[in-house]
Order: sequence, then C-alpha cells, then structure tokens
Amino acid sequence: MTLANEKTQQLCYAWFPRRSLLCMADDARYEWKHAILAHHIRGRRIALTMREPSLEFQEGGELYEKFGKKLIALSSVRVPLRKAVS
Repeated sequence: MTLANEKTQQLCYAWFPRRSLLCMADDARYEWKHAILAHHIRGRRIALTMREPSLEFQEGGELYEKFGKKLIALSSVRVPLRKAVS
C-alpha cells in the first residue's frame, strides 16, 4: 500500500500479507491518502470498504425510511467465504 501525506510531503510503502485487514482511523484516515498501485499486485485483489451510515440514514434521520432501513438491512447480510467441510 502506498501512503502519502501532502502536508508533510511524506511517502510510505507498507507491505501486508495475504488476507490482511487494515482499519484506518483518525490521522491515518484523514491526513494520509492511501492507494494500492496496480504494479504492487500479483493476481487477484478484493477490496471491501465498510462505513457507518451517516445520521441522515440512521433511524430517526430524514432518509431512514426512504433508503436507510434497506441499506442497514443489506449491511447485516453475511456471506460465507467458503463452504463448510462436513
């Protein structure tokens, strides 16, 4: 992963093993741009981004009935990664 901080003019490269999970918060999320460059990937890459819905989409928010209720229901659907071995 490439991380760049425009304020400090810093550039970092971080290597993560297969099946890694990275949770970004605070300065890491807001002060650093992050990307996985195509030439850093060998083979298939799957990326998932998870965010908490904004207040407008949460219960009591102006968009809850129109969109939020369904989006929140969809976010709780679980898909197994592979079939269980019996």
